[in-house]
Amino acid sequence: MILDVKSIAGLDGVPNTCRGVRDWLQRRQVPTRQDGKRFVFSLLDLPEDVQFAYRLRLTEEAGLAFGEQDDAAHIALAGKPLGVQETAHLRAKVLGIVHKGRVAGLAWPQIEARIKAAGLDEAPSQQTVKRWLKLVEGLDPANWAPALAPDYVGRTVLAEMSEGAWDEFLARVATSGRNGTGTNFHKVWAKVEAKKDVHGWVWPHYRTVLRRFQSLPVEQQRTLTMGADE
Repeated sequence: MILDVKSIAGLDGVPNTCRGVRDWLQRRQVPTRQDGKRFVFSLLDLPEDVQFAYRLRLTEEAGLAFGEQDDAAHIALAGKPLGVQETAHLRAKVLGIVHKGRVAGLAWPQIEARIKAAGLDEAPSQQTVKRWLKLVEGLDPANWAPALAPDYVGRTVLAEMSEGAWDEFLARVATSGRNGTGTNFHKVWAKVEAKKDVHGWVWPHYRTVLRRFQSLPVEQQRTLTMGADE
């Protein structure tokens, strides 16, 4: 999902001004580009705690209770191709707009206009929205995006990775703790990244590491993240 600086201004840990957000993004090496007068970037390039805060804000703006995040479901989503992840988060945002419009008693053309006004281009048909609503039925809004990911069948290539680095990563995940916002895997990955040169480790890109974690049995993932507070 492509955002502009206003979208995250004022989130926990993020500056309140557009200039401040741009500087904050630059310090964290988040890729940005200029779109007219706006500076835009991908939601998926933000630190995970900020992604969480942004999704929480969207849910609150839609008048929904966020609920409890399913860490395993989000890890699985993060291991899918970027295009699949982008689509999943966009669909979740659309459903939030649809929900708010329905509560306000708006007709479909008015809801459709709101979707387009949110910068989401073509609005899905009513039938498509009904199908998406079926997919998230009974789920907390916190977990709508994983449920809305398009089906994807692809080939996962096992990237070269030092087992010492992998063991360090798993150990840090197991001891990192949780405060209700979900394990911050990017921070754990970054701690291993900072040590790779000292140990001579081969340590691949963050998303590659997440894909390997997601390939673990679900019960093992849950055991490792139990009690995390980052």
